[in-house]
Amino acid sequence: MKRGIASVVVVAVCFVAIAAMPALAARPLRVHIEVPTALPTGSTPDPFIASGPAVDRGLLCATGDVYTGPISWRPIGGSSLALLSMVKTFECDDGSGTFDVNLVVVLDLSTGVTRGSWRVIGGTGSYASLSGWGRLKGIPTNPGVVVLDLYDGMLR
Repeated sequence: MKRGIASVVVVAVCFVAIAAMPALAARPLRVHIEVPTALPTGSTPDPFIASGPAVDRGLLCATGDVYTGPISWRPIGGSSLALLSMVKTFECDDGSGTFDVNLVVVLDLSTGVTRGSWRVIGGTGSYASLSGWGRLKGIPTNPGVVVLDLYDGMLR
């Protein structure tokens, strides 16, 4: 009887291990994305360039355009900071699809620098099941005209 139960347990553990293998194989890969964002945002698409293991292994395209959706913002207390949230759609130049990224950032109104987080919330084509997250930093390269947005994070 004990041997029968042990056999069932071993078989069950094997099935669980086999079922979990794809999840273990889908380890997140690092990505770095640069977007020179023209101000005011949303008036025209901005180009992006992606690099890192996620691009090298074909998980993400290397270039495309970024479209900015409506931006909501509110001041933070009596400071020179504002909290912004928006969704940006990244469209790959190679026609492989799009992916949507939700951004939550803090804008320093005195310097124009932004810092925040991003998360992939949807996609089409090759990116329909893409997931990912990371940090964002925006650096004014031409204050009031262009901000270089730097996305660093993980994709799977």
